[in-house]
This record gives sequence, structure tokens and C-alpha cells, in this order.
Amino acid sequence: FEPSMASIYKLDATPGRHTQAAQYCLPPDLPELLPGIDFSFSFGNKRDIYTGRAKAQKALAALDHCVNALGMCLFGFLSTTADFMPACYSAVTGWDVDINELLDAGERIGTVRLVFTLREGINPLKRNFPDIALGKPPLKGGPTKGISVDLDTMTKEFCKEMDWDPETCRPAKKRMEELDLEWLIEDVWK
Repeated sequence: FEPSMASIYKLDATPGRHTQAAQYCLPPDLPELLPGIDFSFSFGNKRDIYTGRAKAQKALAALDHCVNALGMCLFGFLSTTADFMPACYSAVTGWDVDINELLDAGERIGTVRLVFTLREGINPLKRNFPDIALGKPPLKGGPTKGISVDLDTMTKEFCKEMDWDPETCRPAKKRMEELDLEWLIEDVWK
């Protein structure tokens, strides 16, 4: 049970997929490579705390996009160390990349996917999410007994971390420019 998946299920360009930004897909040494990010929430830890998850969600979403772009399997990503990903990208592309460049590349991929979704008239924030999946009302038995997921808090924090508008889900123009996506700005900021 990983509560962070609820906001990814709702906000991703292809919603409801457990392999997009899987919060349990955390190579064991990733916290050492990204010391400013609290990954202690991953793997269902702290499952009753809904604030403070957004930085880890953003990083893992970006890395997941990179895994997919490279054609890797998430199991492969999990079965090695986090420094494998930049080394693999460098070997395939000939570019010398580090983990931070991959975070930007993954965010760029996610932003392009989001812009397409928005351009086609779909605001991820307006998607319905089944109450039963959030524990509303809380289940009376099983491993998620008594748990209700605070999707609103996690969604707001994730949008803020991604620099997305909290009502329209549009990525900030400045962030799009930083990601070299100026060519997409008019698709969502007409």
C-alpha cells in the first residue's frame, strides 16, 4: 500500500497506471545520490502521513519517465544501483549525463505528456477518483483497515512541487522555458 500512488494515478497523462512514477521503484542507493530528497515515504512507509511526499514523487516520476524512454523494465531499474541509469544513458546516447540531468529529462518528458493532455481538453485535476480506492469510507478489514488517503493534500503539494497551476494544471511558463519547452507554451498558455 503506497498512498503517494493516488496522486500519480490521478495526475499522470496516462492515469491509473501503477508503473508511472511507482513510489516503490526506488534503487537502494538513490537517497545517497539525491540527499536533499526525503525518500523515507517510499515502499509504503509512513502510510498515514500525506504531507512532504511531493519531492520524492517528482524525482521518482522523472526517473520512471527515463526508464520508459530508454526501453528498460522497472524490475531492471530496481535490480541495480541508481548510478546505473546515468551510465546506461551515457552508453546508449554517447552523452555524459548525471542523475540531475536525468531528473530534468524525465520532468521534460512528463511535461510534454501533460501539455498534450491539456491541449486535448483534459484537466487531470478534474478527473474523478473512486472513493473506495481512497478508503472513503475506511475499510473495516484487511491491510488498509481504517485508512483514508488524503488525495487533496498530496495533489496540491505535487502540483506545487511540479510548478503546475493548482486549478488548471498548466505548467508554469518559466519552468517550461527552463526545460527548453518554449515551443509548447502556446499550446497551454493561449
